[in-house]
Amino acid sequence: MSETSKDNLKDFLKTYSEEDIEKIRENKIQLVTVEEFQSVYRMQEKQRELIELEREEDSGKRETSILDIGLMSNI
Repeated sequence: MSETSKDNLKDFLKTYSEEDIEKIRENKIQLVTVEEFQSVYRMQEKQRELIELEREEDSGKRETSILDIGLMSNI
């Protein structure tokens, strides 16, 4: 017993032409919302920042920041 799912793509892509919607179906293009895209973008941005910090830490080339100077003055 198989259920047929209703295709609501036209409802969500009102600004797209029938031809564009058909291309999306044929190519099985994955669509995401703005919120989903921004969430993934922010996550990847944080990962890049962490990787860069790890590289700086590993190479010992990390520049001294104002916070580091403040910590060193307490020694």
